[in-house]
Amino acid sequence: MLDVRVILDSPVEAVLDFKCCQLPGLNVEVLVRNEGEAPAVVRGRLHYRAPDGSAGALDLYPYWPLTLAPGEVAAFYGGVDADRLRRCDRIEIEDERGRRYAGRICELTDWRIGELAD
Repeated sequence: MLDVRVILDSPVEAVLDFKCCQLPGLNVEVLVRNEGEAPAVVRGRLHYRAPDGSAGALDLYPYWPLTLAPGEVAAFYGGVDADRLRRCDRIEIEDERGRRYAGRICELTDWRIGELAD
């Protein structure tokens, strides 16, 4: 089971520029926590569906699959119109087996430090 939280309007671009790399246009942070009892491999791709049924996908950084141990959290980053994602009725991330897990939007202003560690 994966817990997927999508943080819109994140300052991640500035943080990554300061720390290590220049990835322009990043404003979305996707935090994925493995709540299962076995390792899970997660792909860096966010799928979404608008209320009118139109679908899309956003490739996230890192682009390669990540293996998450039970309880471990990984962060993925991307850039997309935040209002577009706010209007979507379905946001999902996929594991290596093709199973999709629903995500929920968490506004940056609502985020509490350490929430995932609880």
